[in-house]
Amino acid sequence: MQTNEKRIRVGFGNGQVPEEIDKRELFYHLVDKLNQIIIVGVIFAVVTCGWNLLFVAPTYEATAKLYVVGGGVSSIVNLSDLQIGSSLAKDYKEVFRNTDLHNKVRQKLQFNYTDEELDRMISITVPTDTRILEISVKAKNEREAKDIVAAYQDEAILFIEDVMDTKTPTVFQQPTSKGMVSRGTVQKTIIAFLVGAIIVIGIHSVIFVLDDRITTSDIIEKHVGITTLGMMPDLDSPELTGGKGSFKLFQRKKKVKEQDDHE
Repeated sequence: MQTNEKRIRVGFGNGQVPEEIDKRELFYHLVDKLNQIIIVGVIFAVVTCGWNLLFVAPTYEATAKLYVVGGGVSSIVNLSDLQIGSSLAKDYKEVFRNTDLHNKVRQKLQFNYTDEELDRMISITVPTDTRILEISVKAKNEREAKDIVAAYQDEAILFIEDVMDTKTPTVFQQPTSKGMVSRGTVQKTIIAFLVGAIIVIGIHSVIFVLDDRITTSDIIEKHVGITTLGMMPDLDSPELTGGKGSFKLFQRKKKVKEQDDHE
């Protein structure tokens, strides 16, 4: 509720941050600004959601798997063989960052992706305590993602056979499309709402802390220690200077004058 009470400054602040911040008053101040906090948060969320849906291209993912064979000739898999296979799997992860392998895939598929772009599109993972090498490729086209992962799977087998002195890995899973990858629209929208709300909360908190003006009689009694016996109206208010509400004031005065004349 707004009043015509004059906002005045007192000598205890002079624009400086008070030594103690009344957390309860700050809380009620922020509650009073809750509408602004929600509106700005919603604006941030809507803009982020719209941008993500309209301007962020969808991404598709395809995967393939290789079985990393150890160096032993025995068909029995023992602990040593498993450790060797796991170690080779780490080496194979570096194979997929090799420029020569990138060039072979580029020549096979006839595209112009750079090595840096291909490195960002490809991810290699090795599940714990396994010799399975999982190749994942993300691209803007579902068919392209599947073609790229298939090319890397085929070329990597030939590359490892020619360059590395070890057994050739075998195909564990043929290239498979996993469809469109989530663009994280919901997550980004929630984060945007929180960012907008936090910005407004921060601004109003700073304004509250730096504002050393007295606006109510309670603040006068709290900071000055003087009980307020009366209030002086703001003579600069619109109702008294011809602004908004002055017509109503004129009507009230005219009505009172007519009553006095009638009596």
